Amino acid sequence: MSWWHRLDGRIIVDDGDNVYVIHPDDPDHPDNIGDVESTLEHDAWR
Repeated sequence: MSWWHRLDGRIIVDDGDNVYVIHPDDPDHPDNIGDVESTLEHDAWR
């Protein structure tokens, strides 16, 4: 089961296998974990 959560402007996605931390307004942010584009297209985010 996957889920996403928005925290302090970040999106945290857990798809059951991987956890991604994304700053959607800053794709090059050093705290980003995972592939920003594929995470933003992730089913959990839609």
